[in-house]
Amino acid sequence: MSEVSTVKMELSKVMNKLRDASNWQEWKFLMTMHLDDADLLQYCDGTKVMPTKTEENKANFDAQLAAWQKADKTVRKTIAMMLESKPLQLIMDCSSARSMWSKLHTVYEMKSEESLALVQKKFFDFKWDSTGSMSQHISNLEQLSNKMKQLHGTIPMSMLITRILCTLPAKYDHFHSAWDSTEATKKTLENLTTRLLTEEMRLDNRDNEESVSTALLSKLQVSKNVRNHDRKSNDFKGKIRRCYNCKSTEHIQRDCPGCRICKSNKHLAHKCPNKNKKGDSERQDNPSEYKHVALIGTTGSERWHSNEDWIIDSGASDHMTPRREWLIDYREYNEPRSVEIGNGILLAVGEGNINIETIVEGKIVSGTMHNVLLVPNLGRNLLSIRTAAKKGIDFTVSNRGKNCILSKDGDVIAIGAESENLYSIKTKQKSELFDKLKLFCNEVKTQFGANIKELRSDGGKEYVNSFVNNFLGEQGIKHTVCVPYSPEQNGCAERANRTIVEAVRSMLHSNKDMPMSLWAEAANCAIFVLNMTGPSRINSKTPYELWYDKDIKLPDLKVFGTECFSHIPKQKRQKLDKKSVKGFVEASVELLNDECVAETEDAPIENEEFFDAQHNESDASPHTNTEPRYLLRDRSVNRQPIRYGIPQAHSFIARSVPNNYRDAVNSRESNEWRAAMREEMDSLTKNKTWILTEKPHNKKPIDCRWVFRIKEHADSTLERRKARLVIKGFAQKEGIDYTETFSPVARFETIRTIISIAAKNNLSLSQFDIKTAFLNGTVKEEIYMKQPEGFADGSDRVCKLLKSLYGLKQAPRCWTEVFKKFLISFGLRESTADSCLYYNPNDEFIFIIVFWVDDGLVATSSEKAQSEFFSRLRDSFEFTMTQKVEYYLGIEIKIINEKGIFINQAKYIREMLEKFNMKNCNAVATPIVSGWESNQNINSDEALQGNYREVVGSLMYLQVVSRPDIAFAVNVASRALKNPTNKHWQLVKRILRYLKGTVDLGLFYEKYK
Repeated sequence: MSEVSTVKMELSKVMNKLRDASNWQEWKFLMTMHLDDADLLQYCDGTKVMPTKTEENKANFDAQLAAWQKADKTVRKTIAMMLESKPLQLIMDCSSARSMWSKLHTVYEMKSEESLALVQKKFFDFKWDSTGSMSQHISNLEQLSNKMKQLHGTIPMSMLITRILCTLPAKYDHFHSAWDSTEATKKTLENLTTRLLTEEMRLDNRDNEESVSTALLSKLQVSKNVRNHDRKSNDFKGKIRRCYNCKSTEHIQRDCPGCRICKSNKHLAHKCPNKNKKGDSERQDNPSEYKHVALIGTTGSERWHSNEDWIIDSGASDHMTPRREWLIDYREYNEPRSVEIGNGILLAVGEGNINIETIVEGKIVSGTMHNVLLVPNLGRNLLSIRTAAKKGIDFTVSNRGKNCILSKDGDVIAIGAESENLYSIKTKQKSELFDKLKLFCNEVKTQFGANIKELRSDGGKEYVNSFVNNFLGEQGIKHTVCVPYSPEQNGCAERANRTIVEAVRSMLHSNKDMPMSLWAEAANCAIFVLNMTGPSRINSKTPYELWYDKDIKLPDLKVFGTECFSHIPKQKRQKLDKKSVKGFVEASVELLNDECVAETEDAPIENEEFFDAQHNESDASPHTNTEPRYLLRDRSVNRQPIRYGIPQAHSFIARSVPNNYRDAVNSRESNEWRAAMREEMDSLTKNKTWILTEKPHNKKPIDCRWVFRIKEHADSTLERRKARLVIKGFAQKEGIDYTETFSPVARFETIRTIISIAAKNNLSLSQFDIKTAFLNGTVKEEIYMKQPEGFADGSDRVCKLLKSLYGLKQAPRCWTEVFKKFLISFGLRESTADSCLYYNPNDEFIFIIVFWVDDGLVATSSEKAQSEFFSRLRDSFEFTMTQKVEYYLGIEIKIINEKGIFINQAKYIREMLEKFNMKNCNAVATPIVSGWESNQNINSDEALQGNYREVVGSLMYLQVVSRPDIAFAVNVASRALKNPTNKHWQLVKRILRYLKGTVDLGLFYEKYK
């Protein structure tokens, strides 16, 4: 075995390979120790340099050089073998151990101010981990302290000791007073560690009480045989009931206040001294026997809740959430724990804490929710009243007058004998019927002032048992049981069941796009319509009229599945965003649009479409003369508004972008937007964009505002939220605040040319995005700005700009000048064809770069040149880099190995079809029919001009970038931008239909063979 292989095996046992900056400090420390132990460190730090030939060492120069090269080679191999792929690529062009060490040190050494600030924040935010030990807790704080020292941060030992004491849990409160009485000379870290470890052992040996969640904690198996229990329940009538636990006759076993473990009535089970001996062993035998409970489930029409909201649940045993990213101090369970909800059983996989902010009496109050269960499939966040009450939080529940929806999802149908009104009571298990029945009786009595007199059932065990019988007896309700196998005795209920099932089947199958999973919503609609339209036996009134004692409005009824549009409030959209989202009518009670909830009445039924998506116009027959089809209704005819009578649906899935700072901090995603604003302010501070100074007398400071944006991937998934501080540049005065503003951008023809060259010559494509690019430009004029909203220091000082800021009229030009100087300093030359294209003038290798403001695309044949370019770029700017280019300026780029490069704009086409209501249109084979001619004698419609220009403009952009196949058709359509007719609209719609069938078409650049 070689010496290098032996060294690698030894190192792999004591250290991990270098991945990135996250383990650089640890890797550097261990590697330094190893090289120093082998007397090789001097080859890295430059102490031992390559010998040069002189008169003194002329005789033995060759031997010295050979020895140095051998040792240097050993060091280089040792370092290279302990690097992963990414850092290994950085040092592949290094020829000596010193250059390798220097390169790694330059890239990964974390001695910047922001790195120190990050470690300091972790140090002061560090909290006690209830699952860890005292030694681990102290070790973690010491590691953070050492990291700060490595980053040239100073932290006294007294601060470390204070931080350790401040992070101790409540059970160590007595230790503080004991430590305060210690002599100052003995207040050392070693003494503190020893005393804390001793105290930890003392507390562990003591029988401390544990807090357990007993709210609604139940056994999975209440009885071995529920059927036998129900059948024999009547045998106990007239006999003395006895508790099998404590033998008392005053209660039964399930109500026993004593201990179920040791049978003692002097304490409860969770205080039993034998619980760890017996109870834990029983749970190990059957780990799923005990489980957490939540009364609220997620089924049917209840799916509308957003998982950003917290639902207050009086029946939940613990706080629960499906959001893993919210949890801090997360602890994963060894085995998942059962959580019973209203519609089944889910699994909790761990628990942690959540930092929250809430408004109390108009003030924002911060706090922490402890021991929150992580239930991935829960669908909503549950706030346990019992758990919160233990922390001293009071709850006041009041009814604000919300109407209860008449029909609810479920299996049990109840019919009022007098009014024949239908009800649907949701039950996922028959054992739930008793509790649901009690709630239903109380609701009828409270809401309508009526008493239930008789219950008629089919004799099922869910109706005939001691619990139901006792309840009906207490309420004075008569229970009539039908003869077994004689459904005709309960014909009213049986006929209603059949009617509802047939109606559901008809509604689901009448619409080919309706999924079967919406059967519960269809049942809701069927019950609602039957209550609104079915005649009863009293005065020919409907059940709805008899029950609510008011007339109905039949025009409010709409067909199940009718397309409608839900209005989006202006607080939830930007100025040019769509004002509505598409949905469909379930009934006049609710609207469904994937995840919507009915709240207000403001959803118009769509009786006329912007585009007729399914109908093929007669554009193939130019001679046919048809009436013009207006896209906007004729305003000369007054009609009754139709936006009333249908509830509005608010989609909780659609991502909303706030318009200003106040909307951002008050939105559901306020934490994410605050983080984005803090990141922007950190960038501004790091780049020294301004300095705070007193307000000048002869200058009026310009105001600024926050602009928010959501960045998405090519598949429309969320990438990140961005916040930009933008100065209101419209207040600038020409000649005083700015002179020249022009800044070029790359042409799409240039971008396509680079992609074709890369495909032909098998070049490497990479992409970069300069962060806060405009902040790198220097402002020559004297400009003052007000302090940013939310980050002002409370003084009257203003910001004097040193760097260009987003919103300044000259900001793009300032940035372009800075970036062009950088490219020229790297040895690149500007192209005469495009001022945003730079290339390597030498013939040694190909290196081409094109940039669009702050987005750059690099094509090169030299990995060394590419690595050197990004290394130089990292020294000058902060940026993000993508080695595998997939999405650049709205162009989807797919590199096909051994074949070439394919580009298209499928995402843009889908968005355009949806924007112009052509998402469901029928595809055609060609963008324009042969021999198409416009009739110049037909007058144009001015009402069509705005929308027509918008569509043609979108098509022209698509044609220029990646779809030259529609160039001729778009050219014909663009001739009528000033005076479009109905026939031109048919042409534009045909182009969109052609795109519907060719969404995935694009340009393929073949590799040179």
